[in-house]
Amino acid sequence: MKKLSLFISAILLLCSVFPASAAVTNSYTAVNTETVNLRWSEKFGTSYRDAPGVPAVCGDNIIILSGNTIYKLDKTNGSVISTAQLSSTVGFGYIPPLYEDGILYCALDNSVIEAYDLDTMARLWTYADETDGQSLAPIVYDEGCIYTGFWYDEETAGNFVCLNALTGEKIWSFSHLGGFYWAGCAVCGDYLVLGGDDGTYDYESQSNVYCLNKLTGEVADSLEIVGDQRSSVVYDENTESFYFTTKAGYLYSVKMADGVLYDLQTVNLGGSSTSTPVIYNNCAYVGAQGSLYSGYVLCVDLTDFTVKYTAEMPGYPQTELVLREVGDTLYVYAVCNNSTGGIVFFTEKNGVQASDAEYLFTPPSGQTGYSVSRLIVDEDGTFYYKNDSCYVFAVENSAAEPINFINRLLQFFNKILAVLDRVYSTL
Repeated sequence: MKKLSLFISAILLLCSVFPASAAVTNSYTAVNTETVNLRWSEKFGTSYRDAPGVPAVCGDNIIILSGNTIYKLDKTNGSVISTAQLSSTVGFGYIPPLYEDGILYCALDNSVIEAYDLDTMARLWTYADETDGQSLAPIVYDEGCIYTGFWYDEETAGNFVCLNALTGEKIWSFSHLGGFYWAGCAVCGDYLVLGGDDGTYDYESQSNVYCLNKLTGEVADSLEIVGDQRSSVVYDENTESFYFTTKAGYLYSVKMADGVLYDLQTVNLGGSSTSTPVIYNNCAYVGAQGSLYSGYVLCVDLTDFTVKYTAEMPGYPQTELVLREVGDTLYVYAVCNNSTGGIVFFTEKNGVQASDAEYLFTPPSGQTGYSVSRLIVDEDGTFYYKNDSCYVFAVENSAAEPINFINRLLQFFNKILAVLDRVYSTL
């Protein structure tokens, strides 16, 4: 048993040297237009009523929700392996399914959350919240529970709930005027930190950031912020701070100790933001809206909370960015919400922008469209996303580079740890 403990400790030590954020990758993503290739694109649905949702990568599979159907795809070619029927429709499909320990958690219309077994595609449970609105908050898993929220309209209260991940039983519910729209929580210790809408049709009114007891849902503390809070909250261990953006155009930072929020800081982004911050090398990278249909990516120095540079983009990057560092060059990838709906990137060197933003990938004719989809990247460096054309794309690096062996090794070790954890919990 001592040898097993040492083995697991070694694995955890290896894992700890890699970026924790899923938006920071070591995978071999394409770094220029010469090496990018459309591996496949598949259409699901015909309009916004049954358009595909944001894809999720689950091992060798891609999961797509469209209309009232779950599609399990082979990620190598996009072919459908199996399907299952949902009890409700997906709506706009802003929230991707969450995959955890063999279970898919799906956010559906009418404030419904459903769980499915990935292998059998059998439905495990259904939770329907009394708000009967939209399931618009990212689903977060922690220690046998899932956390998510619902939105009805600008001036109506919405619930944020904690559910038993195995049974769907509601453990607690927290109500907030304005509800929760794209507002994902961050769990830290015995608490979670989250924001919500401002409860008015004016998206620049006063709202709140909350610290809740994760076991009871009781409010431990709250602070006033400005604007609808429509990004996920992220926690950075190096700065011991939580970060989020608001539609009023601010990036916020706040610390928490024993349930008490303190040291609230803010920087003006110059435009509305729903972009979840990506924290890397003591900087925060976020997208913001410009005039008309333009947009920006801002790099904010976290040592003094000032903007280091602003990269002009061909549209508004509304979601989380993806970063990859190669040597002394940092590649910043985004999907912009414009009529093209392609993948855009620029580079940074030594803390300054090194190249203008350009399209890495432009969808073929008939497959362009606006997009508020996150970019999902797998261990091979392939991007997956969707736009309003109803197409889902797999965009790969065509260069003959080897698969990142360390990533593969860590993925294998993580699977071993998951099995050991399940075995240990039954003892």
